[in-house]
Amino acid sequence: MKEQNKDKRLYVRLNENEYKIVQAKFKASGEKTMSEFLRKILLNGYVVTLKDNKLENLVAETKKLLANLAGNVNQIAIVANRNGNVYKEDLEQLSKGVKELWQQQAFIQSILQKLGL
Repeated sequence: MKEQNKDKRLYVRLNENEYKIVQAKFKASGEKTMSEFLRKILLNGYVVTLKDNKLENLVAETKKLLANLAGNVNQIAIVANRNGNVYKEDLEQLSKGVKELWQQQAFIQSILQKLGL
């Protein structure tokens, strides 16, 4: 099939940082020309914008839980190094937090899968 003339142009304005990002992605893509790269992105790419307060809140809660778990692990390590013991209650609390984190992660993943992401 004969390729059609590409006589239509699009113009886009970028700031310096955006331009550097596009340049880096182009170089990493392996495409021969910037035009080929941008054409593929424009025709085959997609933009995802998630504006779901419930999902945003869940992600924020998950980040907070992860930070708390990291702190708990650190405190358990300090106690274990100090006196050679790890308390059963600390491990149970940590295990409970990890299970909750996995549940939240699975729920977020199921939402993203429903969205086709």
